[in-house]
Amino acid sequence: MRARSVELRQVTVRVIDGADHAMMMGVPPARQVDAQFAAQAAPDAPAYFALLEGWLQKTINP
Repeated sequence: MRARSVELRQVTVRVIDGADHAMMMGVPPARQVDAQFAAQAAPDAPAYFALLEGWLQKTINP
């Protein structure tokens, strides 16, 4: 991403420590690829929701 940052000025990248690609915390890799689990899984990383809230506020009320 750093190498392309000049091209992608509208993109901001944030790393949420401990979260997987689904923004879930503490889910083992075997469970992450389980189709039954994926159908009912939901993000649970508090930092994800905080960042999302900040982005929504800036987007809705520029």
